[in-house]
Amino acid sequence: MLAYIHLPLMLWCLYGLILVNFKIKDQARLMDYLRYNGDLVVLFALIALSGMLLTGLTLGLFSTIDFDIEQIYFQYVVLWGAVAAPIVATFIIRHYPTVTEKIVPVIATLFSPLVLLTATHT
Repeated sequence: MLAYIHLPLMLWCLYGLILVNFKIKDQARLMDYLRYNGDLVVLFALIALSGMLLTGLTLGLFSTIDFDIEQIYFQYVVLWGAVAAPIVATFIIRHYPTVTEKIVPVIATLFSPLVLLTATHT
C-alpha cells in the first residue's frame, strides 16, 4: 500500500530530474518545472470542475426521463475523463501557452485572498 502511495511522488520527482537534465543547480529550468506544475494544477482543476458540472447536468437530464445511467456513465465517461484530464492539461500547456498565461494569473488573483482568509481563520 505504501508503494502505491509513494510511486506517484517518486515519478513526479523523476520527471522533474529528467526535465532539468539532472542538473539541480540550473535555477531557470527548475523554475520552468515549477511553473509547469502550477499551470498543470490550475488547468487540471478547471477541467475537473467542468467535468463535474457536465456530470451533474447529464445525470440530472437522464433522471428527468427516468433513465438510470449512473453506473454506465461513471464506468465509462467519468473514469476515462479522470485519466485523460492531466494529459489534456499537459497538451494545452505545451501547445497553447497563451491560454495558460492568461488563465493562471486571473485564478491566482481570485483565489489568493480566499486562501489567505481560510488559512488565517484555522
